[in-house]
Amino acid sequence: MKPGYVTGLFLVGYGVCRALLENVREPDYGMPDFPLGLTMGMMLSIPMILVGLWLIWRARSRPPVVA
Repeated sequence: MKPGYVTGLFLVGYGVCRALLENVREPDYGMPDFPLGLTMGMMLSIPMILVGLWLIWRARSRPPVVA
């Protein structure tokens, strides 16, 4: 297995699920209005997804680790 691949998959999956579930939640009181109708949970999910994609890309460009 390549180091970082599973962690990247988790971060991308969790970030996407969290962003999708934000559509059915009631917005928190007192939170600022973000552009494009984004919520705080969606804004926090974007860096999580990007880091996960970077980890997957980095893991795929490296040779596998032999145990």
